[in-house]
Amino acid sequence: MKYRKKLEEEIISKEQSEYFSKLQELQKKISGILKLEPGILSEDRASITGTDGWIYIYKGSNNFIDYFVGKSQLNGEQIEKWKNLLQSRIDWHKQQKIKYLHLFIPSKLAVYPEFFPYKIDIEADRPIIQLQNICQELFIYPLAELIQNKNIYRLYEKQNSHWSFWGCYLVYEILCHNFGITPNYELLKSPIKIVKEQCDLGVKFNIHEMRLDKQVEFKSSIVYDNELINYCNRGSIRILKNPQASLGKMIIFGDSFSNPGYPDYSNYRKRHIHRLASLFAETISEVHFIWSPWVDYEYVKKEKPNFVLTELSERFLVKVPQDDSQISIEEYARIKLDEYTRNKAETRFANPIPNVTNTKASLELSNRLKEQGNSHKSIQSYQEAIKINPDIIQPLLKLAKIYETEQNWLELAKCYRRMIGLNPENHSFYLNLAKALQKQNKFYGAIAAYQEAIALKPDISATVYKNLGDLLVKEKDEVVNALKAYKKAAELNSDWKAGFYIKYGDILAKTEQLDEAISSYQKAIELQPNLASVYKKLGDVFVKKDHLNIAISWYQKAIEINPKATHIYRILGKILTKQGKIEEAQYFYKKVI
Repeated sequence: MKYRKKLEEEIISKEQSEYFSKLQELQKKISGILKLEPGILSEDRASITGTDGWIYIYKGSNNFIDYFVGKSQLNGEQIEKWKNLLQSRIDWHKQQKIKYLHLFIPSKLAVYPEFFPYKIDIEADRPIIQLQNICQELFIYPLAELIQNKNIYRLYEKQNSHWSFWGCYLVYEILCHNFGITPNYELLKSPIKIVKEQCDLGVKFNIHEMRLDKQVEFKSSIVYDNELINYCNRGSIRILKNPQASLGKMIIFGDSFSNPGYPDYSNYRKRHIHRLASLFAETISEVHFIWSPWVDYEYVKKEKPNFVLTELSERFLVKVPQDDSQISIEEYARIKLDEYTRNKAETRFANPIPNVTNTKASLELSNRLKEQGNSHKSIQSYQEAIKINPDIIQPLLKLAKIYETEQNWLELAKCYRRMIGLNPENHSFYLNLAKALQKQNKFYGAIAAYQEAIALKPDISATVYKNLGDLLVKEKDEVVNALKAYKKAAELNSDWKAGFYIKYGDILAKTEQLDEAISSYQKAIELQPNLASVYKKLGDVFVKKDHLNIAISWYQKAIEINPKATHIYRILGKILTKQGKIEEAQYFYKKVI
């Protein structure tokens, strides 16, 4: 296959080998921090961690895992609707003398099932297989080609539901072959860059991925954007033009696998090379990307393209698009924009604030409102400053202080996530995010945030390691990693050595390693003899060992240090009653009263 030969040539080049080596070194450096245990569900149950750092869609908006195993099949009517829809699209475009293809994108799990956390039991054919059995000649489903090439290079990203540049390029080349277009092989010669980013599945666990991407100097540019992407995906339109290409026009009706990114108007919303619209825009003179599952035939008639591609992720094919019953895509976008603009205006005029036109003036106004104690309007004003210049952190820091004062933990977490997006190397942003997530009982996210902070600053503080250890034990039962965190806390702060032995003793006691737990607690007492709680813990361990007299002596030492510990009097009363020492038991029960 031509693609395979080209890719092999690229991989063995000296320059690319150096990049691969560098990436492997970086991945080894962070692998102990960023990889989560297999089988962990995200808080919304939409994603699940696999082996070796992979993350997969699990449930999501369309209950993906049920789709994949064949629980959610197409019925006969739906299969017939898909067959008729695809055939009618082919026939219509043929009449218009336009080359047309439909593409179903294989799911990441179909290409890389080996990293899923458990063996998948297939109950029946999933919908894409059902369609292949009936009408495979009507569409392209390049699963076999992706599987054939997946060991040459990673075709889907570990922590993203989407493909990598190499996966995208493979499918692009297949489409070019079917359209009769010569692929742009120069794209394969572009240098490789190492990217650290938070991908759409990694964000569920607040972790970043180190990955490779192509460093392409775009010859195409986005010349039109209807700006609906600022509010929602469906209905957004972007037109790309390439003055250095001569071959015709293409319209793509698709989803995020084709989305070319955004106009070059900010640092954090950029073009994507690993998307179909971008690759075709580097190949032909004009590409229209329309985020839509249905075809707007009037739009196609007006634009008179040479090529039309409809594209859909296979997990969304359970709902059959209805081309004929839809309003035009431009009318749909106008209605949506009007709705969002009206809602925005209503919010603004309900609590009007003076209009400002630059970031500095907006910040000054926000600060004055805050000083006057008007937190509601100062929040609005800081938000306006962010809209004017989304790439500065100062108004986000100010907002964060207000949200922290108001104990609005949800908005506080959002602030720090945005700050991390602007400056992912600032460890304090991850720490503050972890605290905000803990306040919301989002413990898995807090764990990931603490781990990111530690990765950036390993000698951060004993408290951070202690907090991480507590969460690992309580929420994930990760005893070994928790002990590592506690040990590091003790190394950073000698005053916390007793705390380490206490935590270690707790874990040993929990796992029924009672003699080892006793030894650990006794080491803590040697360091800090006046910790009543540790004497109580020793008493508890000896109760488990059924050495009741020894337990009594430890409990008595605990109440000597803390005579107000009434719960220990109650424990002593119960033990003595069990031993038949009623008078002594009554003495301690009276202390409780």
